[in-house]
Amino acid sequence: MFGAFCPHDGQALTECYDRRTTISYVDFLSEVEAWSPAEQERVFAIADNLNVDHAKAVLLFAAQHPRW
Repeated sequence: MFGAFCPHDGQALTECYDRRTTISYVDFLSEVEAWSPAEQERVFAIADNLNVDHAKAVLLFAAQHPRW
């Protein structure tokens, strides 16, 4: 399960995946990107120390989405 929270308005987004993989994590980050208001300047991710959180695909996602 992955979750996101918007402190500005209290909304939350959660998604359940069968496994915690790089593919599912990048998919969730993409969902958060689409869910977050466009006027929001920065999006922060708080992650644990699993290898999927800092895999090459995640770094590429961050490079393609400058507000992360």
